[in-house]
Amino acid sequence: MSSRREGLQGRLTDSYREVDRLIISVGSGVLAISVALLGTEAASLESWAIKLSWGAMFIAVLSVLIALLFEQADKRRRINQIDADREETDGCLDIFINAFNIIGVMTFVGGLLSLAYFLFANTK
Repeated sequence: MSSRREGLQGRLTDSYREVDRLIISVGSGVLAISVALLGTEAASLESWAIKLSWGAMFIAVLSVLIALLFEQADKRRRINQIDADREETDGCLDIFINAFNIIGVMTFVGGLLSLAYFLFANTK
C-alpha cells in the first residue's frame, strides 16, 4: 500500500472518530440541557417535539457506540489476518459499521431539528 493511500486512510479514520465524538458529546449535552430547560417551563408547548428529539439523540448515541464496537471487532479480525500472513480482506462488519454510522448521523440531525422546533415553539 502506498504511503499516500495510508495517509488518506488514516485521515479518513480520524474524520470518522471526530464525527463519533461530536455525536456522543453534543447528543449527551443536548439531552441534559433540554431536560433542564423543560423543567423551567410552566406549560411547555409541542412536547412531542422534545420527546422525539430525546429518542433521536438516544438512538444516535447508541448507533455510534455500536458502530465503534463493530469497528473494534473488525480491527481485531484484520490484525489476526495479518498475524497469520493472510491477505487482509473486508468483512461483513464493514456493512454494519457504515449502516450504524449513517443511522447515527441521520438521527442526530433529526434530533437537532426536532429540538430546534421545540425551542422555537416555546420561545416567547
